[in-house]
Amino acid sequence: MMTVIEKFQTLTPELQREVEDFIEFLLMKQRQRSASEADDALDWQAASQAALDAIWDNDEDDVYAQLLAQ
Repeated sequence: MMTVIEKFQTLTPELQREVEDFIEFLLMKQRQRSASEADDALDWQAASQAALDAIWDNDEDDVYAQLLAQ
């Protein structure tokens, strides 16, 4: 069974350029997907932070502030 490299080497130079272009296209898609996933994670983090701030950032439940006030 031939490896991918061996198969690539049997192609004409024109077809090798097409394969290289396709690989570049796939790499671009991968980078975009990674960037999109990172953006999604930041969006979820921001949404979670806002919800948590509403619950945890209040004077009644601030145990440390109460201890400091004593």
